[in-house]
Amino acid sequence: MRENSRVSIFLISGVGMNRKGFTVIELLIVIATIAVLAAILLPKVTSMVEKRKTARLYDEISKVSMGLTQFYKDCGTYPKDNAVGLLWNKSWATASNVQSGVDPSTCWHGPYVDTLQPNALGYFDSPFGSNATCTIVTDGGDINKNGNATDIYIQCQNIPQTAAELLDAKIDGGATDFKSGDLLAQCQNDICTIEIITDEF
Repeated sequence: MRENSRVSIFLISGVGMNRKGFTVIELLIVIATIAVLAAILLPKVTSMVEKRKTARLYDEISKVSMGLTQFYKDCGTYPKDNAVGLLWNKSWATASNVQSGVDPSTCWHGPYVDTLQPNALGYFDSPFGSNATCTIVTDGGDINKNGNATDIYIQCQNIPQTAAELLDAKIDGGATDFKSGDLLAQCQNDICTIEIITDEF
């Protein structure tokens, strides 16, 4: 009986003595490995997210642009800057809310944009956050300096420069000078205000 208990005590104490945790060096190696993997993967994940947001913004701009074009085809006029809500809601379709004297309630066949619900002034948030709002400008001047008196354009603020470059390549077919074509931009510290011309007359 004593012999058995001695063996048991020896086995238990032996198991306890052979156990050990991570050493400081092993922990440092694990942490360094995780840091290296994060440094490799984080830029790729960030780039993928930004590309997805840029694609969504392009889709939203395209919808608004098509809505403006269709409204012009139906009514022969554009909404005023502060009345672009008529693209969404027929109650805005009054003669005082368009650039010419027509009564748009007689030709309105909308809604011309069924998503991106605007506030009263026609702003909508871009996928880049609430500070990156977009505005529909219908009483603009000749912003691209090509001789047409009025440019219809969408202006978005606080857009990352990499996203602006992706949009410019898509809209202007590869040129990313921000000074010509249908997308113009002014950037500071890698943050841009972009203007996408949808029509001009």
